[in-house]
Amino acid sequence: MVRLFRRAVRGRLLVAAACLVCPALSGCVNTVDTVTGQKFRGSPFKSLWSSEDPMEVLRRESNADARSKAMLKLEEPRKRGGSEQDQAEALKILSETATNDKQVICRLSAIEALGRFEDPQAAPILVAAFRQATGEAPVDPAPVAGVEQAGRRSRLHSRTVTNFTPDNIVRLQCSAVESLAKKKTPESLNLLCEIANKPVPKEVRAASLETLLQGDTGQEGNDLRLSAVRSLANFRGDAKAAQTLYRVMITEKAEVALKSRAHMSLMEVTGRDYPPDSAEWLKIVPPVAGMAAPINPTASLVIPASGKSR
Repeated sequence: MVRLFRRAVRGRLLVAAACLVCPALSGCVNTVDTVTGQKFRGSPFKSLWSSEDPMEVLRRESNADARSKAMLKLEEPRKRGGSEQDQAEALKILSETATNDKQVICRLSAIEALGRFEDPQAAPILVAAFRQATGEAPVDPAPVAGVEQAGRRSRLHSRTVTNFTPDNIVRLQCSAVESLAKKKTPESLNLLCEIANKPVPKEVRAASLETLLQGDTGQEGNDLRLSAVRSLANFRGDAKAAQTLYRVMITEKAEVALKSRAHMSLMEVTGRDYPPDSAEWLKIVPPVAGMAAPINPTASLVIPASGKSR
């Protein structure tokens, strides 16, 4: 009888524990990773319901998964009351990871984190991350305040050989483009326009690593251009963004999706809703190079009062 009573109590305790743990596990891959890790076996409840400071993880950990998760949780120190030293340290870690890390998952997480940072130094770092994805010598990002920069310029400007696959290179570059879309800076705008304006050779079919390094891509190149064209929609009222989108819209013949996306982004930038072939665009969009006098790239887009608003 005593044994039966003990078994019943033990069974109820197990059911109660399962009820507590299951909601935390349902639909959460990160929690599954947590309960299978070494830390969970040593201290299960602390691992499930406590969260370690991401900066402490980044200072200590070399494991790619742990670093990636920490960067995804990282908040900008300056925005949560941190010191300038904390800000500089976070930017240094993200800069090194986004441009030089050997793990794609870490680079992607660093690029995403930089997209959330409002610090003006984040944009040039993202430009460098875009170019460094292929081993190309990137634009040197702005010096991170309070961080020793010795040897940084020579390291970033030396061409490195990438071990990433073509698919991963495009993932990294598209991620950098999406993060740059949140930075309304000259560096961001210049790179997005450069990508959007770069046509993909018709003879290029399946992209290889060599073609990616040379900048001659097939479908991957179209995906990257599509991402840039989509991102330009965030530059509302900007003359250079409108000019680039208009050029893509009227010159792109083969890629219907790209042409359509350029039209949609152009409507976002200008605030007007005209068909792609409407002559009304010529009254709004600054003249396109080769068709009329060049424009001042830094000029603001002047939208006339006439015309149909969105």
